[in-house]
Amino acid sequence: MENSNLKDRIVCSGALFYAKSTKRFLLLQKAHGKHLGTWGLVGGTNLQNENPWQGLQREIVEEIGAIPKILKTIPIETFVSNDTVFNFHTFLCVIEDEFVPVLSLEHVGWVS
Repeated sequence: MENSNLKDRIVCSGALFYAKSTKRFLLLQKAHGKHLGTWGLVGGTNLQNENPWQGLQREIVEEIGAIPKILKTIPIETFVSNDTVFNFHTFLCVIEDEFVPVLSLEHVGWVS
């Protein structure tokens, strides 16, 4: 990819939270947009000055508020679109216990 195309890239990060004590995952339900009503991960688009992990940390706070200590973060995969413009970094975030997320306006529900 040429450097001139780097500014056109869309880099996103998402986290799948796993609670060790209950062996359950956290999913959020979208409140609006083309993904209205669908269930997905915590996360979103990274800012230009953020690496994938920094962007995810910001998105976590914005979307679900303060969370319990993350015991381990495991990069699962990076999806890259055929034209290499869209990159989505997926992480597994292991926590000890489930928690009640404080949802932003982006989401209407959660399940674990």
